[in-house]
Amino acid sequence: MEPDFRPGDRIWFDRGSYRTRPPLVGDVVVLADPDRSGRRLIKSVAAVGPCSVLVVRDGVRVVPPGAASSERATDDILEEVRVGAGELFVTSRRPTGTRDSRTFGPVALSLVEGEVWYRYAPLERRGPVGPTPGSRPS
Repeated sequence: MEPDFRPGDRIWFDRGSYRTRPPLVGDVVVLADPDRSGRRLIKSVAAVGPCSVLVVRDGVRVVPPGAASSERATDDILEEVRVGAGELFVTSRRPTGTRDSRTFGPVALSLVEGEVWYRYAPLERRGPVGPTPGSRPS
């Protein structure tokens, strides 16, 4: 999830964070790679189902259930993805050369292993990890 996380970064994540609440949009999560057994991914939660996600040229837009069709009326839509109940749409901050729900689709909540909360190495980049900037209303 460069530039936020780089190869060699060491993180702590909370395996119990979602026992009492579901992930929220903007949470940074560790999840089992849905395509490659034994591999973990760090991604940001872009949408929590049920909803639709419009993949557009410059990212994604979430369309809540029952939204007017005018919210879908735009020329830059590349794909519309339905995210079901119990699923997440996760993204990376890097627009190219990465895999996320734009390539492998929505992921089941059961694949989420926990919420990232602290980077402890390298020392010059250590500190708390919070929600993706701008992902939650103020």
